[in-house]
Amino acid sequence: MAGEFISFYFHYKLSRKIPFTSLSGSIANVNFVTENDSIIGLNITIQGPKDVSKAQAESDASAFVLSDLISIKSQKYTIPSLSGFEADDVHGNRHVQGSLVLMHDIEGAPVNLENIDLPAQILISSNPQKKAHISYLAKAVVLNYQHFPDHSLIELFKIIEDNRSFPLYYKYYALRNVLAHSPAYIPSTIKYFLEYFDENSFDYLRYDLDNKIIILNLNSNKTKNQLNRLVKALMKEIRILLEVP
Repeated sequence: MAGEFISFYFHYKLSRKIPFTSLSGSIANVNFVTENDSIIGLNITIQGPKDVSKAQAESDASAFVLSDLISIKSQKYTIPSLSGFEADDVHGNRHVQGSLVLMHDIEGAPVNLENIDLPAQILISSNPQKKAHISYLAKAVVLNYQHFPDHSLIELFKIIEDNRSFPLYYKYYALRNVLAHSPAYIPSTIKYFLEYFDENSFDYLRYDLDNKIIILNLNSNKTKNQLNRLVKALMKEIRILLEVP
């Protein structure tokens, strides 16, 4: 498409159908595409004179934020793919273009999106970090739902990594390092780990403080239950931080 356009209408399919119990219709320039009480796509309008590539970049950014918010609420990860778009040029002519569409994956659990408009301000935010944090939270929610609390905690910590004033920051710092890094930890990891945990906190495959080696037994129920409690507490605080209900 060449020329100057004054409005664009981008259409996205979601990689996973998401059943819903209710939907909010108050997000500016966004409409959910539904089928049999499931969200199957998004329609996004971009206004203002601009070229196609810039309009699509704006639309893609909004589509990914919205799909992340849907993933957080449904606990099932879904991503958008552009299926086509129309554009109105300065002369009043409409141009149509299609794209390849991903097939739908397995349906997720029913989700209430009545108040998804509350974080819709993220869509117009100029802060790219906020959008990245929403993406990390989406992955963390889904990973925890799929019974991978260790990976969920690693994703959650990405959100607070540069925020040392976050409540219990060094507790999660130490645990993230133990979960994500090699067994030979830097001294601060051991120092902070021992401030909040001890040899009875988890089941371990190896607990060797002399050699600065701590390896959690991720298959034990004790470890799983403890990690689930920690992830639940951290996720609650991060939802408050990001203003995502």
